[in-house]
Amino acid sequence: MKISGKTTGAMALLLAVLTIGGTAAAGLSEADYAAAMAELAGTRAAMAEARAALARETTTAEAAARAEDLRVRLDAVRAAMVAAVRHDRTALPFAKLTPARQRARCLVMAAGLIDEPLQDLWTVWSMKANNIPGTDDFPFAAEGRRGLGKAPGCG
Repeated sequence: MKISGKTTGAMALLLAVLTIGGTAAAGLSEADYAAAMAELAGTRAAMAEARAALARETTTAEAAARAEDLRVRLDAVRAAMVAAVRHDRTALPFAKLTPARQRARCLVMAAGLIDEPLQDLWTVWSMKANNIPGTDDFPFAAEGRRGLGKAPGCG
């Protein structure tokens, strides 16, 4: 598997939307929120594909490419969480929960739901890329515990 320019471009878009797309004081706009959630949906799809591909034979180079793709996605998901928290935390501590702050919180929840399962997948593919045994028995505990569902209360 080769990392496409589309993958790295999509992750760059996610980061740009959250860090440059609006000022923190303005909050997270509906358009930025929709774009970020679409990128998270793409990451969930890539995760499902990576999980299914674990059963197939892969070369070390293919495993390394997939591990790198997952690493880029993991970095972007974590950066998105940090950026969304900044959007939420710009208000005074007991300020009214605005729609923009709620969107930021929903983004943090949605990204948080896939963070640990994504890290597990990256770890397994990194192990495969480095010919480290034990990938068949890797415990995907996070996936069984929280699943890859939608954050509660978020549209």
